[in-house]
Amino acid sequence: MTVREKGGVFLDNLGTDRGGNIDAGPLFVDADGADDTYGTKDDDLHLMSYSPCIEKGDPSGDYSGQVDMDGETRVRYDNVDTQIPNQ
Repeated sequence: MTVREKGGVFLDNLGTDRGGNIDAGPLFVDADGADDTYGTKDDDLHLMSYSPCIEKGDPSGDYSGQVDMDGETRVRYDNVDTQIPNQ
């Protein structure tokens, strides 16, 4: 079964792996952008404010020097967002 949402597509038939992964759509603002094509410059991969990925990153991970796509640190206080890091 494929769940479609404004924020993109998530395959929910992959099940629960019990490994700490989130089995829900990330709720991107607009994953395919105005041109309705994934992977192009107009895609908005920011997380919606009610995304299940907000503050769900592993707080014990080493995020030294990592910033998110807006150039902000990924760790704020004791919380880590799983937003796409800037490579």
